[in-house]
Amino acid sequence: MQKLLSLRWILLIAIMLIPITGVSALPDALQDGDENPTEFIVYHSARNGNTDVYLLNLDTLEETRVTFYPGIDRYAEISPDGTQIVFESERVDRFDRFVLFILDLATGELTQLDIPGDSYAGTWSPDGSQIAYYAHDEREVYQLFVYDLATQQSTQITTGTINHYVPGWRGDGNALVSIANESNISRFTAESDITRFSNIHVTDISTGISEQVLDTPDWDSRVSYSPNDRYILHVSGPYASDDVFVFDTVTENSYRWMDSVDLNTDPAWSPDGKYIIFVSNRAGEETDLYIMDRGGNNVRLLYADAGEISEPMWSYVTVQLADFGSVADF
Repeated sequence: MQKLLSLRWILLIAIMLIPITGVSALPDALQDGDENPTEFIVYHSARNGNTDVYLLNLDTLEETRVTFYPGIDRYAEISPDGTQIVFESERVDRFDRFVLFILDLATGELTQLDIPGDSYAGTWSPDGSQIAYYAHDEREVYQLFVYDLATQQSTQITTGTINHYVPGWRGDGNALVSIANESNISRFTAESDITRFSNIHVTDISTGISEQVLDTPDWDSRVSYSPNDRYILHVSGPYASDDVFVFDTVTENSYRWMDSVDLNTDPAWSPDGKYIIFVSNRAGEETDLYIMDRGGNNVRLLYADAGEISEPMWSYVTVQLADFGSVADF
């Protein structure tokens, strides 16, 4: 036991000392823009009788609700240039399917992406020119797609019989990380019916070839690369009892950063890779927003609201926010 503890401390120290090489103080999309962008966390929260998207200003801890549709708006992410949000919504076919929308943060203008069928969990490419997402194919298998904002065309990336969910971009823009499982399993399959738990795959966008990089004994959800592309942040654990893990792509080891009876889930990196945010119900029934150092230390409460917080993403905003309180039907 002493040896295991010593190894854990060595690992923590090593990760804290690894430089975030190749990452500038600001993302590339901001280098020629606002010199002092404001850091925000975007998330969705179930309150007021429905699920909407919110922005949290990290300078003031002031929260702004940016969608007001009487249904579900969720899985939001701020664009690399800090001017827009992509999110999924059921507002087109309520109770039937979700589709992707882009919200202009300065004007409040809302645009539906021209994607046939359903589309889930949109995520911006590093240069902001494309949005990756997952959707059903004709066989009802969840596949990865990439939507080009200039051409307004979607390209299917994966084509096999494996379900792929919730993609995340690698920093070079050439690959997507996702969770994956056999095609007879969905995110909504009852735990007792799951015969094959999900794994983590990395898919080359140009070839569509998907490689399994991590096989875990429990359900995985929400994966993302660190800013230096060395680590993959993920959660794993028995259903409704998730914990935060970090997978090292160099050593091919996965390390558990959270180990408790509480729910610790939906982790995301800070833009500079020094911190990890996540949500947890450790303070009560509702999930609140927490932050820790990237080595898993110094866990503290960041923000607690009047309802559950889900799927936070940390980024920059470079424009003055529209007065969303006066804009109808968002």
